[in-house]
Amino acid sequence: MRNDKGDTTSDPTETQSAIREYYKHLYANKLGNIEEMDTFLDTYTLPRLKHKEVESPNRPITSSEIQVLIKSLPIKKKPRPRWIYS
Repeated sequence: MRNDKGDTTSDPTETQSAIREYYKHLYANKLGNIEEMDTFLDTYTLPRLKHKEVESPNRPITSSEIQVLIKSLPIKKKPRPRWIYS
């Protein structure tokens, strides 16, 4: 892991400390701009789940749903073997 000065370290204690400080800084200003966040969220219409979908989030996926999904995937050519590129 490298610090701001470019020095490399493999000390687990230093690594843990750096990660802890990173997340502490990341979440410290979590509620800093609530008004800006509200404005951003108000500009977009987010998709909503239907009542039926809310009631059964863990239901099994049917084979017809899988078939519809597979048919909706874009059609692409098969990738060429790697030895052709070298």
